[in-house]
Amino acid sequence: MITVRFSGALRQVAGRAETVVTMPASGMLADLLEGLETLYPGILGGSAEIQWRHGATHVMAAVNGRVVDQGRGEDCDASVADGDVVTLLAPLGGG
Repeated sequence: MITVRFSGALRQVAGRAETVVTMPASGMLADLLEGLETLYPGILGGSAEIQWRHGATHVMAAVNGRVVDQGRGEDCDASVADGDVVTLLAPLGGG
């Protein structure tokens, strides 16, 4: 099982601060993120709430405290394992 934590406005989109999910068969973070988007539509930055608050649509992901996906659309080849903690970080806004 993998613990997924939602930061900032992502908590409102998910309706919770964290959840526990089954590790994807592939062991890839990209597949985990795809599954989260199915469970929580808009969680990866497509929700109007995130776009309105931050003016951005990219969500960063960290595995065990290390940022592994900057959320700019590049393919994420990071792997995940049972017991990992994945944190989704809302886009930073401001100027």
